Amino acid sequence: MYYVHGLDYSGLTISISVGFGIAYSILTGNARASISGISKSSFPRFFMCCLRRNINLKTNNIMKHKVSLFVLLLMALVIPQVAHAYHFSAVAPSGQTLYFNISNGQAVVTYQNYEAPYYSPYPTGDLIIPSSVTYNNITYDVTAIGEGAFYCCSGLTSVSIGSSVTYIDSYAFENCSGLSSITIPNSITYIGRLAFGSCSGLTSVSIGNGVTYIDSYAF
Repeated sequence: MYYVHGLDYSGLTISISVGFGIAYSILTGNARASISGISKSSFPRFFMCCLRRNINLKTNNIMKHKVSLFVLLLMALVIPQVAHAYHFSAVAPSGQTLYFNISNGQAVVTYQNYEAPYYSPYPTGDLIIPSSVTYNNITYDVTAIGEGAFYCCSGLTSVSIGSSVTYIDSYAFENCSGLSSITIPNSITYIGRLAFGSCSGLTSVSIGNGVTYIDSYAF
């Protein structure tokens, strides 16, 4: 989640939770507010709140300035939004930039952006997903390929997965139409729904003996 910080509403300092986007700085004189976008779901309540009252923006020196609803809407609609979906990135042994989230002390492969395009640029060619990755001098085992991690990466031609990965989540490689071969190691126990759905070019699949569950329409 992202937040609108430092808003004074009816005498109370509050933080309003909103959806996607990057932090914007709204400057009116000395007033500054950091806004990280308004999602379609949270926008109506935020809109009505603004209609009922003007929003007082608190600065570090306690000075207050009013910012109109028009300015808020203009900033939300005009400024480009980029919402990143990952904690850190690293270069794969095969040369592509991969993106990771940290979960319970382990690394999970994910996509770059929450909204299309999900990568800039999309990874292409023969991909090797490593068994471990280092970030801030800490080495993490790569244990899962997250939901939709490589969705619509049509330029991928083959995938080899590291031996520490145990889980391929749903839609992980869905619509990778250029993918022709995939090697799934013995460490993998679960392949999610539509993990390789609509991979129309897939001709070679090597599945290790550790797989215990393959969800519907996985291939």
